Amino acid sequence: MLTTMVTRPVRPEHVEGRLLWNKLLRSGILSQGLREPGRQLLGYRPETPRAYRPCVGRARVGIRYLNSSRPESPNWSQAWASNGLVEGILVRMGTLYIVGTPIGNLEDLTRRAVRVLGQVSLVAAEDTRVTRKLLSHLSIHAPLVSYHARNWRSRLPSIVDALHSGDVALVTDAGMPVVSDPGSELVSAARASGNRVEVVPGPSAVTAALAVSGLPGDSFFFLGFLPRRGKPRTLILQSAAAFAAPHAATVIIFEAPHRLRATLQDLFTVLGDRELAVCRELTKIHEEVFRGSVSQALDYFTEPRGEFVLLLAGSDPPSGPVAPSQPHLETASAELAKLKQSGVRARAAVAQVAADYALPRKIVYQLWLQTTV
Repeated sequence: MLTTMVTRPVRPEHVEGRLLWNKLLRSGILSQGLREPGRQLLGYRPETPRAYRPCVGRARVGIRYLNSSRPESPNWSQAWASNGLVEGILVRMGTLYIVGTPIGNLEDLTRRAVRVLGQVSLVAAEDTRVTRKLLSHLSIHAPLVSYHARNWRSRLPSIVDALHSGDVALVTDAGMPVVSDPGSELVSAARASGNRVEVVPGPSAVTAALAVSGLPGDSFFFLGFLPRRGKPRTLILQSAAAFAAPHAATVIIFEAPHRLRATLQDLFTVLGDRELAVCRELTKIHEEVFRGSVSQALDYFTEPRGEFVLLLAGSDPPSGPVAPSQPHLETASAELAKLKQSGVRARAAVAQVAADYALPRKIVYQLWLQTTV
């Protein structure tokens, strides 16, 4: 533990220090202390290992708050009180650890991750039931709190407050937190609060699938989980294809078993019958890697089970304008037929479909003329 005392002049206008001192009092790191100018700085909590006895002094100013980058004292907030010179304390601020966990095989957990999980004061987990099994396997009994997509707004303040008195680990059910999971907001809030944030790298379904797929890994475009609705999903696939095509980048998608076939059908409709790899249950007993075309994957996965990662081969950079695929044109034509049947006028219908399906208006207008109701 670092116990260095500091001596340094402080100016009365450092009023932001008062705010920090009150925050330390509220968090319980210090039980009593400087509340008004001129009060003696006396109190501290002996049972709290991260608080150190401050020098007694008459103070006109509050505290100064810094985030030290010195190797011997990483992430220490410095607080002072004085009557001219400053003699004060060092209070350790908690660190937020972003910890990668296994995506299936428990042997993939790193030794550093085990050490960090055993040392932190709190573990924020996507699903506490899943993480409890992992911690029990490691004989670790750290307190757990849920932190997921449905409750992160309400949980965020309490986790940031917990960082004032100890370290916190953020984990997900499998893989790296923040990747297709909430967590970026907690990282930003911790940094804004003056806490240190460290990453403990671990397994990732993205890189594991890319490595085993056999598809090029020089560049890739990760989409995570696609939207559930058909039109937003189609638009994202079109945008991904437009971005990835000039770089021949591999497109990577996460998908649940009950939506796999619908996603494969959308891939076939929007991007054509490209080569792809479908990775199922990576690092688990029933691990499987399918290689083939999109249409072959539709024939193969009739009753999909498990968690899937889809990797779609990038196309060669186009040498000129790319003609839309026939399935894409048929989908746009069907949309035009619905609009015509509902009484939408030609100009509005053509503009809407051209924007939704990223097609030239001239082509959409020809489809409109050919559409019968």
